[in-house]
Amino acid sequence: MKAIMQNDFSGIAGLAVTTMADPKASVLSVIVRNQFIPVLPYDWLTGEGALKAIRPVKLPMVIGYGFGGIVEQVGRLRDAQ
Repeated sequence: MKAIMQNDFSGIAGLAVTTMADPKASVLSVIVRNQFIPVLPYDWLTGEGALKAIRPVKLPMVIGYGFGGIVEQVGRLRDAQ
């Protein structure tokens, strides 16, 4: 899968598209094939380091807090509906 990784707090210059292993569903998770991922204010404020005081993060980290797509797998303890 592809992911946008934040490597430092330099804003957009600190982002890189990275290939990662496909995720595995746990009993409580779902796997979603994302069709779009918007850039939200939370994303760019985190990327610039403006939210360090209220949400410390450990870098590098995957960014993208909003998404829309197709559910491909549902963990066995989730409602498949």
